[in-house]
Amino acid sequence: MAGQAFAYKHDAAGWQTMLTPLLVKKPKDHDLLSEQERAYTVSGDFAAAQAAAQKVLDSGKADSSDYNSYAWLGLFHGQIGDDIVKAAQQSNMLTKNSSFAELHTLACIYAAQGRTTEARQVLDQAMYAGNQTEPDSSVWYALGMIYEQYGANAAALAAYGKVQAHELDDHTYIDPVSTYVLAQARIKSLSAAAAERTGS
Repeated sequence: MAGQAFAYKHDAAGWQTMLTPLLVKKPKDHDLLSEQERAYTVSGDFAAAQAAAQKVLDSGKADSSDYNSYAWLGLFHGQIGDDIVKAAQQSNMLTKNSSFAELHTLACIYAAQGRTTEARQVLDQAMYAGNQTEPDSSVWYALGMIYEQYGANAAALAAYGKVQAHELDDHTYIDPVSTYVLAQARIKSLSAAAAERTGS
């Protein structure tokens, strides 16, 4: 609860100050390391968040959600190495390919690698697992990534534009590792590239 309060206030420094002495006493504590990972995401330091996420996996108590979080972070710093792919695959193995969140992450990882056929297949699996007949914001983000790989930037921008920050509620807090944040980054990048091409 304290960590969530720091997150809502975007107070990553305060969060780390709280965690530091606790981690000195329990440097391999799964829950404390998970909190440290989240604190780094609030500060925008995704490389440090990835390192903390690795410690979570090394704690010996990692579950599918932890592997999924590790893989998801790769989309924020753009370093999609074998470790990211393996973590995404491991999270799906642990959930027996039945969880929307884990399948969605794997689809996005494949899309980021240009493996569009696999990305689309896994995305279909994710929608089935989530009982979705129409794309939601998360799916629109994944579709946008796939469209980009095909060079269909207009379709990608349209897809990213459908990603909402608060699809199911009226909260104002935006999670720093949400699909909305990723979609907005892609919109900014694609729009800048289009402006450069037209010389405007």
